This record gives sequence, C-alpha cells and structure tokens, in this order.
Amino acid sequence: MGVNRKVCAFQQLWIWPLSMSGDRTHATDLTQEVFLLVWRSAGAYQPGGSTRGWVLRLTRAERLVDAAVSAHTHFFMTNHLTDVAASEPRRVEAWFKARLPCAPLVRDLSAQGCTLEGGRLDYLYKRSVAALVYRHGDHLINVFVWPASRRDAFAGQMLQDDGFHIMFWTRSSTNYCAISDLEQGDFVAFAHSYGS
Repeated sequence: MGVNRKVCAFQQLWIWPLSMSGDRTHATDLTQEVFLLVWRSAGAYQPGGSTRGWVLRLTRAERLVDAAVSAHTHFFMTNHLTDVAASEPRRVEAWFKARLPCAPLVRDLSAQGCTLEGGRLDYLYKRSVAALVYRHGDHLINVFVWPASRRDAFAGQMLQDDGFHIMFWTRSSTNYCAISDLEQGDFVAFAHSYGS
C-alpha cells in the first residue's frame, strides 16, 4: 500500500471520531488506538465481508468493553449497588417494567451459588440499560441488558480487561453484557446459567 493510500485510510477513519468528539487530538488518539486494535485482531478478519464494517464493529466492541468496565467499577466507587434491592426475580422485573420499555429477564440462580442482589438503571456507551447485580461469594457480577438492533447484535464473545472477565451475547433481540472479577471458570458457568 502506497503512502498516499495509507494517509487516505487514516483520514477516512479519523473523520468518524472527529464527528463524535469534535476534538482533533482525541480523534487522532482514537484513530491510532483503532489501528492498533485492527493490527492485533487481523487474524480474526474474514475476507469477503466489508472491511469498513469489520473495523467499525471492532471499534464499537472496544468502546463497549471500556464502558462496561467503567460502569462496573463506578458502582463500587459510588457505593450505588442497586436502585432496587431484592432477591426475588419477579420484584426486580416489575421494578424495571415500570421504568424501561423492555424489562430484562431476571433469573433465580441461587441453585448455582449466585444470589440476586437487585438491579439499577445505568448507562453503557450513551444508552440507558438495565443492570442486574448478582453475588457469587465475595464477587459481584453485573449483567447489563438492552434491546438489540440488527446492526449491533453480538456473536457470543468473552474478553478480559483490567482484571475483569466480560462476555457479550445477543439472544431474542436483546443484548447482554456480563462483567465480573470472578475466576474464569465460575464466570463462564454463571454466564451459561443466566443465558440458557
């Protein structure tokens, strides 16, 4: 690829964060982060699809991971665990139904060693989401839930960031993001029990 094509690719990618933030320095930093992310993820690229679409999906996933970690750690710092403290799934579902157009599925996972602490309204990457809070021993698990559109559906994927396990998936037109510092095996078992 010639120098002019590389500059053109950078400029085309740079326009998107610039339009979001209006800050040239921030847009340049984000664009460089995206190029690093593309480089690290190059092995996952499947030819035949839209390269631009693949890059935008990577970028969106990276931003959602950052937002999930931020929201998960924020509730520890502010001591705002729940808006509704309840261990009964029906009570938590009813609370969300009164506040959101789409109430999340709330499961009783006590047989799997996970107790429901309650729920709260939260924000994940500029959108209002339901946040369910479960406890497994000394570890808290947040499950963020929001309606999915066709363009932002997730194939099941597990990531790690800042000592947290993060899993995204979409089921029945609903997006889910679970996050916790649980050991990986326990976290996967929780996500499987909640998502099944």
